[in-house]
Amino acid sequence: MITKLLALSLILLLPYSCHAGVVPSPYPADIIVLPNDGQKPILELIRNATESVWMCSYKLSDKKIISSLCIAKQCGVDVRVMLEGKPYGSSTVNTEAANKLVGAGITFSWSNPQFTITNANYIIIDHRKIVLLTLDLTEESLAQYRGYGVFIGDPKVVREAEAVFIADWQKHEKKEYASACPCMLISPDNSRQRLLEIISNSKKKIWIQAYLLQDEEIIGCLIEAKRRRVNIKIILAEAAPLVNDINLKTKKYLSNQGISVKLQRTPCPQGIMMLIDEKIAFVGSQGLDTQSLNDYREMGVVITHSQVIKRLKWMFSHD
Repeated sequence: MITKLLALSLILLLPYSCHAGVVPSPYPADIIVLPNDGQKPILELIRNATESVWMCSYKLSDKKIISSLCIAKQCGVDVRVMLEGKPYGSSTVNTEAANKLVGAGITFSWSNPQFTITNANYIIIDHRKIVLLTLDLTEESLAQYRGYGVFIGDPKVVREAEAVFIADWQKHEKKEYASACPCMLISPDNSRQRLLEIISNSKKKIWIQAYLLQDEEIIGCLIEAKRRRVNIKIILAEAAPLVNDINLKTKKYLSNQGISVKLQRTPCPQGIMMLIDEKIAFVGSQGLDTQSLNDYREMGVVITHSQVIKRLKWMFSHD
């Protein structure tokens, strides 16, 4: 009898369980949609910090964010920033940001060279709250691209993000970091496995908005879901010529399998947003391509908060 009651309690506490390996965070979360909401919520998060601001981003150039970091440092907050050392197509943007930050006394580091690139974008505040972003912190990205940011205070999520930050800050080998939080998807550690689990466990709907879809294993899993009569809708970026070529080929291939795919130019999607059965959401910096899943440092989170799901559903339908 006790065993049955415990089992029932777990079902009630977890409104949706993807798989034994993927348990969405039960904590309340807030979502921002970019470019609609702008950088104001991010600025407020930094300005309200009293102990620490730890930031990791692929690119950083937004003047207001840089200024907020410098002000936080002046107020005695432990500010640490880690940026990708060799961002594609822009060799000086992060160097310029680094010079400004170091000049303000902020502790700075280039990202872990063990990864092809670090595309994870997140800010940890006071060891108690985090915002995970699907795009970087440049003025162009925040003002022009379709992106999402999840604000969450789940202690497990915060601890996981801090463990990743510390491992990458100290330039640990890839194998020296092991994922511990089941709602966090970290590339290259577990993103592939857990995304496949999420898709495989879908029952009715899969809605995906992503920058790139190329990985054969993910595509095969989506086709298998379609065969189970799951309703699948996908929005992909219409961006640079190479991305267009890849996404056009993917669109043609999946369309032949009965899967609806749309290319979106404005605002161009960055990272990934995924809705499963209108019950869970995944938001992360990952692309659905092999390099992003296997070689890049990426970060995202699986959540079930109803208000987040509601807004993401509306935004996807709008796009």
